[in-house]
Amino acid sequence: MGLAELTERVRTEAARHPDFSHRVKLDLGQTGVILWDGTASPPAVSNENAAAEAAIGMTPETLSAILDRTLDPGDAWFDGLFTVEGSTAAALALGQLFVD
Repeated sequence: MGLAELTERVRTEAARHPDFSHRVKLDLGQTGVILWDGTASPPAVSNENAAAEAAIGMTPETLSAILDRTLDPGDAWFDGLFTVEGSTAAALALGQLFVD
């Protein structure tokens, strides 16, 4: 799955969760980045490689599985499928959005 499709899927999630008030960058390595800015109203999602409270590094496949809800973010964390730099609180808040 490419960056454009993943970005659109994250944009859909941002629209579903307007109360998420953090700025989090999903770093997909060579594929690119997705920035979810929940501090904006309405929430903004872009491919801007800008500062964020947390940067979560993962593969596009891991992100896709989390978005599909076939992979629990907590399980992915314990299995070492992603890394977090910066605010773990912001990363945990984001992960909770995908457990519903």
